[in-house]
This record gives sequence, structure tokens and C-alpha cells, in this order.
Amino acid sequence: MEWCRLNLHRPFREQHAHLSRVIRGHCAYYGISGNGRRIRWYHHQLMRIWKKWLARRGRDSNLPWSRFRAMLARHPLPTAKIVHQYALP
Repeated sequence: MEWCRLNLHRPFREQHAHLSRVIRGHCAYYGISGNGRRIRWYHHQLMRIWKKWLARRGRDSNLPWSRFRAMLARHPLPTAKIVHQYALP
């Protein structure tokens, strides 16, 4: 996400709030029956890219997955989920 690169200087909580809105909005628009795999893929890619740019904030440019998961445990992002269920014919 280009947004992560351009807003690298913003505080963690501000980035978290924005990305939470992005995930909820994406799921609200694309979260229809049969699209669950792509919704989960989008969520995974967003987390991977955010981790990459958070890692570039520090001196040592390293953010292990274990530390990133600990950050997400304290400040979880919304889960990717199907919002609109439609009956298939």
C-alpha cells in the first residue's frame, strides 16, 4: 500500500486507526458470498506491507514477526470477514 510508505512518520495508533477503517471498508464493499479467500488474502497482504514499512522506522530496520504479532495482540486489526451473505441458486 502506497499509504503506508507515505505515512511512515505518523504514530502507530494513527496508522492502526486508518488501516482498521480500510479493512472494514474493503470488507463492506467486497465481502460477499464466495469472495472469502480473496478477502483473507487482502488482509494478509495489508498486514505484510504494514509490517514492512513499520520495520523501516527504526535504526536497525528489523521488526521480527514475533514482535509484530505482539503489537497486533495489543492493538488488533479487524478480521477479514464476509459481510453480505447471498443465497446461491
